[in-house]
Amino acid sequence: MELIEQKLTELSTDVTAYAAKQQEEIKNIGTAQSETKSALAAALEEIKTLHTQLDAVDSKLQNRHISTSGTVEHKSLGQMFCESEKYLAVKNNGGFDTARQPINVFLPASPFGSMEVKTDITTGAIGGATTGVMVPQRLPGIVGLPEQALRIRDVMTVITQTTGNAFDYVYEATRTDSPSPQVEAGAKSQSYYNWQSASGSIRTIAHFIRISKQALNDVPFLTGTIDHRMTYGLKVKEESQILSGDGTGVNLNGILTQATAYNTAYNVAANGWQRLDQLRMAKLQARLAGLATYTPNAFVLNPTDMAKLELTKNLYGSYIIGDPKGNYNLVTFPMVWNLPVVESDSISAGTFLVGSFNNGAALIDRQATSIEISYEDASNFTTNMATVLCEERIGLAVTKATSFITGTFSTSPATQN
Repeated sequence: MELIEQKLTELSTDVTAYAAKQQEEIKNIGTAQSETKSALAAALEEIKTLHTQLDAVDSKLQNRHISTSGTVEHKSLGQMFCESEKYLAVKNNGGFDTARQPINVFLPASPFGSMEVKTDITTGAIGGATTGVMVPQRLPGIVGLPEQALRIRDVMTVITQTTGNAFDYVYEATRTDSPSPQVEAGAKSQSYYNWQSASGSIRTIAHFIRISKQALNDVPFLTGTIDHRMTYGLKVKEESQILSGDGTGVNLNGILTQATAYNTAYNVAANGWQRLDQLRMAKLQARLAGLATYTPNAFVLNPTDMAKLELTKNLYGSYIIGDPKGNYNLVTFPMVWNLPVVESDSISAGTFLVGSFNNGAALIDRQATSIEISYEDASNFTTNMATVLCEERIGLAVTKATSFITGTFSTSPATQN
């Protein structure tokens, strides 16, 4: 037991060091190195193994008995029962068959006191957790709540801004191209171009939690869990702002807010139309508005709408996009009309968006996501609390709003899927 406890003390020191190193790496580079994670996980696993060994040693000690000679004998519960005075007295008087009466058997005195056996020993009788003798096994880690996929950044141009809290850009407002065949010695045609500037502001997205200093120090893996959870929550809000920010106050002016409405005149067709038809015509509308410079590069759909698209069938009952056998490529993005589809919970079911995310808009990173811990916030110093802050500073420039088309899937005619 002394050797095990000594090793546990050493490992606890290692775990504390690894946890501190992991926290420092997250603070400096935004994530923990794989070597640090592996070392921390290995140390925690070894601690778990040593605790199992310690429980086994302790279990053996529970069964020891002090003999009359003063030496320690290891006897099972059955042996102690059969050697008890009560059992021997009943056995010598003819046994249980003649008495037909229940008896209370007192086991011999031991360093742990006497045990009176009155009922069958069951797991319900001995109890568990803090009210009994059984210790439940704690599985490693924390089971978190479901998380949505975050992909909108993957199809956008991301620009790093190193100074200032605002940005501006120049865009071509109008263009009149007037080239024509010329009469010899005649006046040539004149074209007209008009450029304008626009500006935007860097916005801060942030949130914080308070946690006790003891919890941070005593539960090594809790720091990494908090870092992941807070970063994820920040990115969910970021994606929502990129898509749906209304531009008021300190909100970003999102793409959906500025996008051009889908022209429903495209829905007219001899045999009705389907969701796939609407998406193809929305892609065409975006292509015509942006010409080749702002060719659409992605759709954004709610997962519910993507599922309905995959269930679209032809007249013979065969799936057009979806494949129940799972043969089509989902390594990066599912594809519709040769464009990747970003499935986002941040866009409402029934709404679609298509556009030139790589050329018609840009995401400006002023400050990457950061995690900071302070022990001096509010009454933290006197209450042993810590404030964990997670924040980033970003901006959004929609440089060609007409290259984005948004609309809602129609519910008619009856052929709509």
